[in-house]
Amino acid sequence: MTKPRRAVDPTKPGEQANPTQPMSRGGQRRAHYWLTQSDLEPVIYGTIVITGVVTAATPEISAGATLALAAGTLVSFFLAHVYAQVLARSIDDQSPRAATAKTAALTSRGMVEALAIPGVALLLGAAGLISDSLAITLAEWLCVGQLFLWCVIVGRLQRGWTRAVAVGLVFAALGAAIVLLKTLLH
Repeated sequence: MTKPRRAVDPTKPGEQANPTQPMSRGGQRRAHYWLTQSDLEPVIYGTIVITGVVTAATPEISAGATLALAAGTLVSFFLAHVYAQVLARSIDDQSPRAATAKTAALTSRGMVEALAIPGVALLLGAAGLISDSLAITLAEWLCVGQLFLWCVIVGRLQRGWTRAVAVGLVFAALGAAIVLLKTLLH
């Protein structure tokens, strides 16, 4: 039996996930060896932000404008997050450094990456391949799906599949409530 290793903190210099970690029965690397809190935090936060931005889109706003607004919002939150990390870490380092900024940017990139999946739907609408309203609705539900997925991943790493899916459904229901509330108000 292999002794579990301590969690890797990629925010610390010189630490990175070890691709030689033990394999599970299915031949896949165990997620908890390469998936850390610092990986999930920004992408979950980005998903929540994008859900709010897309859901706030009114029928008068095009899919392209919604995509631009969502991207701009996520980039500004990303830059604020990187700035806060660099400034906070400068307490220990005595001065902000390029390496600190690079590490902060790498650990926060998930915030912007959260736009990838719903962004495709918005891009299809902006390109005229689907209607703007369909693109925005699809993006909203893709955000809800992402919220469900992140909860299932975290739940699976902590517990069994049944509880993971149950927790995912609860949080997806909260996201769905936001989307449905928007539908009722517009």
